Amino acid sequence: MHSTDPAPGTVYLIHFDVAYKHARHYLGWTLDLLARLQAHRDGRGARLMEVITKAGITWQLARTWPGGRDRERAIKNRHEAPRLCPFCTPDPYPVTAGRSAAIRTPLPPVPLPIPAQASPHERGLRTGELFLAQRAGWTAAQLTAAYEYITGPYRQIPGHTPAQHEEFRAFTQTVTSWIAQLTAAGSTAFPGGHQ
Repeated sequence: MHSTDPAPGTVYLIHFDVAYKHARHYLGWTLDLLARLQAHRDGRGARLMEVITKAGITWQLARTWPGGRDRERAIKNRHEAPRLCPFCTPDPYPVTAGRSAAIRTPLPPVPLPIPAQASPHERGLRTGELFLAQRAGWTAAQLTAAYEYITGPYRQIPGHTPAQHEEFRAFTQTVTSWIAQLTAAGSTAFPGGHQ
């Protein structure tokens, strides 16, 4: 039986670079992946993420799936995060059967996880693509508002490293160039995703 969870959002798997006691992964759900990941970076949003932040453990986004809380629960119930994680398993298990399978009305595809060795520029580009993919169908005005909201805290805090600045610059360029294309084309929204 396939999941019929039509809810929007993203189920995401985080891989800890070092195990915390027995934990190597965190699986969660969100409507705004970038904002949720930033909350986790700040040590907010989930108790386990707070604990590993305080312990100084770094982590990476390993994998995402479209869907709501029912799908999150179905994937958690599999109890096989290491087998789903591309950092732990060279050929990770698919999520194609049972209650954790794809929902009936799929969302636009989400870009692949950003490799750990990616340059700051590449991380910024991939994060920008993820930002756009998660907001398929949004108008240029909605995208602009989301961009301003998400990047506001970064812009208010001085003293970023050159790597952080380059990642932010690439992210900004990816998002704002798409917004400019939408505006120039006179389109109010992009159907189904970006190119």
